[in-house]
Amino acid sequence: MVISFIISQVEQHHPRLVEQASALQNLDRVQAIINREMSHLYKECKKLGERFQFEYEKLCYMTTRLEQLYALRRILASANRCEQLVGKLENTTEVVKRSEIICELEAVTTEIPSLKDLNSTHEMVLVSIPKLIAKARQNTAYHLRSSLESLSAPLVSSCVRALNNLSSYEFEINRLLEENAKRLDSQFLQLNSSAVMPAKLLPQIANQIQMSLEQYSLLSMEIITEFCERLAKVISRRISENAPYATRFVQLLSKILSMYPAKAVQPLDQSLRPLRRAILSHSLGRMFKAVDNAFEENNLSNFSVEKIDSTIKEELGGVEWDAQLNKEMEINVAKVFQLVAQKIEQHLILDSSTLQMSERLSTAQVQNYALVSVAHMLSLSWPEHNEPLIRISQQVREALIDVARSSVFTILLSMHYENLGDPSPYVKELCNYLRILQSHSSFLKFAGFEEVFSSFLDYVIELFLMNSSLLRPLSSDQLLRLSFDLQYIADHGLSLYNVQSSLMPTISQFVDAFKLSSEQLAQSESLPSWFVIQLLISTSEETLLSPHISAHWSLEEYLKWCLSHGAADRLDFLSSLMRSYASSVILSSLLFSEDFSNFSDKEDIKTTEQDEEWESKTVVLEIGGIMDVNAARQALNRSDSAIRRCNTENPILQISNSLFTAEWNSILGTDMIFKLEEKELRFVECSDVRLKAEKALVIDNDEK
Repeated sequence: MVISFIISQVEQHHPRLVEQASALQNLDRVQAIINREMSHLYKECKKLGERFQFEYEKLCYMTTRLEQLYALRRILASANRCEQLVGKLENTTEVVKRSEIICELEAVTTEIPSLKDLNSTHEMVLVSIPKLIAKARQNTAYHLRSSLESLSAPLVSSCVRALNNLSSYEFEINRLLEENAKRLDSQFLQLNSSAVMPAKLLPQIANQIQMSLEQYSLLSMEIITEFCERLAKVISRRISENAPYATRFVQLLSKILSMYPAKAVQPLDQSLRPLRRAILSHSLGRMFKAVDNAFEENNLSNFSVEKIDSTIKEELGGVEWDAQLNKEMEINVAKVFQLVAQKIEQHLILDSSTLQMSERLSTAQVQNYALVSVAHMLSLSWPEHNEPLIRISQQVREALIDVARSSVFTILLSMHYENLGDPSPYVKELCNYLRILQSHSSFLKFAGFEEVFSSFLDYVIELFLMNSSLLRPLSSDQLLRLSFDLQYIADHGLSLYNVQSSLMPTISQFVDAFKLSSEQLAQSESLPSWFVIQLLISTSEETLLSPHISAHWSLEEYLKWCLSHGAADRLDFLSSLMRSYASSVILSSLLFSEDFSNFSDKEDIKTTEQDEEWESKTVVLEIGGIMDVNAARQALNRSDSAIRRCNTENPILQISNSLFTAEWNSILGTDMIFKLEEKELRFVECSDVRLKAEKALVIDNDEK
């Protein structure tokens, strides 16, 4: 079965098998051909490889031989060059060229290290050349030092180039700086030895430092800075702040440093700062001690300023060589004068009993006057530092003049309570006081002496005129006595002072004014208007009230008000008072004299020119902090409103140069306080407390 199946399959596929067999035969033939070709190719390639290998080995051998020959040539050339350079080096003296030869020798021996293996160059490379290099560096360093000592800039420049070529510049410079620093350090140690005179060694050290800086300036600013850093460490370590020669050393070194750029010598300058501070501190201590000794040892009544003055000048002179130190010393001088001012203030006795002047000077007064004189003399000698001294002098001066003014005020006020005479008692008392004051002033010395006493004499004259023109009742006999009193004061009181006063030349006019009739007085053009008005009122009938009574002031209050205001303000007040008199019920029943009316008209003409710029304003009057609330609220938004205050229920209201009476009615309202600032009504405060209020609305011309 199986065989038959195989047979049937073979028969079925026989044609195809026959075809495939022929194809396989063909493939066998092709394969055989390829095998023959590949075998031949292999043999040829093998032969070619062997040939290439032979040629390659031959080429490598030849290359190695060539390299050996080239290396030998370099070695021989380098050996020959070394011999030439060594011979050239022996015949060359210039440091730069020698350094260049050394550089080339080092480059050759470094590039060809096998030179030391040759018998011919072994000794030269290992012995001769290193010796030549060391000798060249040594000689170059020596030439650098000698050129620095001789300050030969070209030679220094050559040595620097040579050392840079030899790569030993930094090493030699560091060694040079270190040696210099050690040498200076040893000199500073000698300076601290008691066996050596600092005065002799200090200039030597300074000269050495200056010479070093000059030498290093030939190198570079960086070398100077490095030297200064090293020297600064030595100075900080060797010179103490309490050294007796510190000032002299700083002086010498500061002069040297001033010749070089500040940045280059900054380390050295900084090392001197502690010494400078110590100099200033010790100097300030000496000046303070001189001040303390002057106030402790001297009798204050016979105090001498020479010791303080000379000490300060000596200390300033000791640092005049340094601008910065001198500037800081000026600050110390200012502190000294502050101390002097404090000492003077401590010793001053300014109680009321001491300020009162009498025939005999007390010990406290003599001391006060001496201290003021000390302050004055020192302030003259040192005007740039005299502010604290002037303040003390001004304090004492104001205290003395205030007491003098108060005494004069009291004495002249007494004329209203005494009977006038020839002269009057108050005149004798005043002249005696002026004489005492003059005797005391002879011991006083302060700035503005003449101006102060000139103003004081004007005060005496003006206060006499105020009091005398307010004296009532005033008869013709009393006017003559007032005239005599004024002349007596001028002759026996004011004449004692050798100062110029603005009112002294007009005293004769005032003396004659008391002798004038009312008509002549009213027509006078040279007398102050306020004086004429007051004198006319005083000579009028009693029903015409005096100014201070009309204003509800005491006599003292009115006089103080007049003294604190100028002539124009006094005239404005009196002019308004006169117009008020003219419009009041009291004056309507009086018959004014023609002279007084004429004078009033004349003053009205003067004030009318000012009234041309007035405008209508609503004035809300506040009494004791209370005002009409509604009127105040309305006035807030009005530019023609103003508030005036009053402490009485029946005031005469002054608006600009006019006086007005007021009408009142009572309302209830909240307490609102306003004030006029820069011509505008400003709200100040408000309270919810219900209070009784009074008001007055006055419409009239008022100044803008």
